[in-house]
Amino acid sequence: LYDATTGGSLVAADGGVARWEDKSGNNRHPTQGTAGSRPARKTAIQNGLDVMRFDGSDDALVIPSSTSFFNFAHETAFTAFVAFAKEAQAELANLLVGNNYITSSQRGFLFFVDDRDATVGAGGNALRTFVSSADGASGPDRILVEDIGPVNSVSDTAFQVVSTVVDHSNTGASRSQQRVNGSALAQNNTYTRATVSGDATNDLVIGGFGSNFLDGDICEIIIYNSALSDTDREAVENYLIAKWGIS
Repeated sequence: LYDATTGGSLVAADGGVARWEDKSGNNRHPTQGTAGSRPARKTAIQNGLDVMRFDGSDDALVIPSSTSFFNFAHETAFTAFVAFAKEAQAELANLLVGNNYITSSQRGFLFFVDDRDATVGAGGNALRTFVSSADGASGPDRILVEDIGPVNSVSDTAFQVVSTVVDHSNTGASRSQQRVNGSALAQNNTYTRATVSGDATNDLVIGGFGSNFLDGDICEIIIYNSALSDTDREAVENYLIAKWGIS
C-alpha cells in the first residue's frame, strides 16, 4: 500500500492509499489520484493483518484501461473473490464495478451488496452479480447475467470471503454462481442469451461510484479471466479464509 500513484513510500498507519500494488507481477495497480478519495490503511485489523478502510462516501481505487487485460462484459468467463467486511448501510455497497456501468447506462459489470428494502431492490444484504452488454434490461439480448443471492446472504460487520463465477458459455442456472465463505448461495438468475454486443467495459473500480460507495474494509481481491473449476475455486477460497482468519 503506497502513498503515491507511482513510486512513493509505504503508507503510514491511517494514511490514504494512493496505490495498491498488484501482486500478480502484471503491474495492474489500482490507484487513486485524489487525496480525499483514498481508502485508509488500518493496521492489524483482521487476523493481525492490515486492511483498507473505505469511508462509504467517495473512497475508491481504479485500474485504468482494464480491457487491455480483462473484459468483464465480453469475456466468456471470469471469477472474482473479495475478502471484506461492511458496515450496516441502507443502500448499495459496491465491491467491483466495470466503469462503463457508470458512463454507458448500465453496460458493464457490478459485484455488490444490495441492502435496499425488498420493495425497491433485492432486500437486506443480498449479494448480487450483474453483467450487461448494453442498456440494462430495456430490451432483448441485453442482460447477460443478473444473479441475486438471498436476503442476508452477507453479514454486517463480519469479515467474509465472497466469490462470483460467471461463464457465459453455460446455460440456465449454471451460468453464474455466488458463494460466501465457500458456501453456494441459492441462485436467482435472469438472463437472455450469451450473444454479446454493445460497448466493452473500460476501467475497473474498487469500492464504488456515484452515491453507492462501500462503507467498510477490503482485505484482498483476486480476479481470474476464466471460470475456475470447483477444485481451484475452493483452493482460493480456503487460502483467503485461512489467511484472514475468517470463520
